[in-house]
Amino acid sequence: MNPLRVHSATEMQEFGERVASVAQGTDVIILTGELGAGKTTFAQGVARGLGITEPVTSPTFVLSKSYPGTPLGLLHLDVYRISSPDELLDLWSESDAQHAVTLVEWGAPWLGEFSGSVVELIFNVPIQGDADAREIELVACSDNADLVGRITGVM
Repeated sequence: MNPLRVHSATEMQEFGERVASVAQGTDVIILTGELGAGKTTFAQGVARGLGITEPVTSPTFVLSKSYPGTPLGLLHLDVYRISSPDELLDLWSESDAQHAVTLVEWGAPWLGEFSGSVVELIFNVPIQGDADAREIELVACSDNADLVGRITGVM
């Protein structure tokens, strides 16, 4: 599958909204990319797509933010500074994730610790000649990553 190309923060948020439209409870989306690649902008779109009106900011300093929504909420984690599975479980649990979409920034080292449909979105920046553009790659990370098909359908 070819990467998705977005050309602005608005397009990144619109992509997040489309992902939210096909998301289900227990879905885990690992967000990988350098600082400024669009991970939080994507999360803002997912939140808007879930009907969340609260401002969504990076969880860098608090590690975990929870946003209630109807019918699904959003769990937004930043696991850059955690060093053990126990620390991860302090931030995320299967029971919390039953009724939420989980977005995990810097989560690639912890892929095996999540249950549910786990996919990774890799944000690549910049595209030559377009400083605001990003390419987003989609990678299945679990045997039951049916979220890949759902996201592919809205890309």
